[in-house]
Amino acid sequence: MSYFTHAEDSASPFFKVQGWVNKQMPHVLDFSVQMMAHFGVSVGSVGEIGVHHGRFFLCLEQHAGEGCYRDAFDVFEDQFRNLDGSGNGSLQRFLENVASYAKNPTQVRAFKVDSVDLRAGCTQYTNDAKYSLFSIDGCHTALHTCNDLMFAESALLPGGIVIVDDISNMSWMGVFEGVCRYLSSPYPRLAPFGVGLNKLLLAPIGDQERYFEYFMERRSSLNTVTPFTGGPVITTLAGSKVVRYSY
Repeated sequence: MSYFTHAEDSASPFFKVQGWVNKQMPHVLDFSVQMMAHFGVSVGSVGEIGVHHGRFFLCLEQHAGEGCYRDAFDVFEDQFRNLDGSGNGSLQRFLENVASYAKNPTQVRAFKVDSVDLRAGCTQYTNDAKYSLFSIDGCHTALHTCNDLMFAESALLPGGIVIVDDISNMSWMGVFEGVCRYLSSPYPRLAPFGVGLNKLLLAPIGDQERYFEYFMERRSSLNTVTPFTGGPVITTLAGSKVVRYSY
């Protein structure tokens, strides 16, 4: 586990970066990267839509491959584009945190952009970058969430993982609606395999089953970090079996 993501320590930089990420989520991210390695998938570039001041982005950044992109997309101070008021990020604060805590700050690229301009297959900003880990935490409307998932699937490397925030936050039901819109579209290429700590994990359809089984078989190693009792461990979403790794 990296210095930044060592969130048991109250002195960790994790707590010095303002944000709303559960302190157990870095463990789930580490676990996911270990799973990818188990199946021979290495982490290259990483990206996030909706970085705010960088708390979860910096967790992702720690896992990026050497010389690979760490891409951050956010409206930052252009709050007139933040239609639902789901965040109020500062580009300056984000860059200060990158300079202080990033593993490789020179590889971080910050784009001030409304994510609806990141259409599937868009290369205007990314320069054809492809991602192994991609987080979606931007504008929480159904339109934005569905669009962001379509962009993520088009830019995801084989075996990569997409992480959607606020999937269970009742203040932002547009996220769940957007996920359902995407999963019910004619040919979605991502399928969910894990849910917990307010985040939904998705993978390419060809990897969904083995990732689900890995989480299911080894969930006890996560239960020590994110224990839960009661209710089924396995749920379903859009026809896919999903492991509930925490509340």
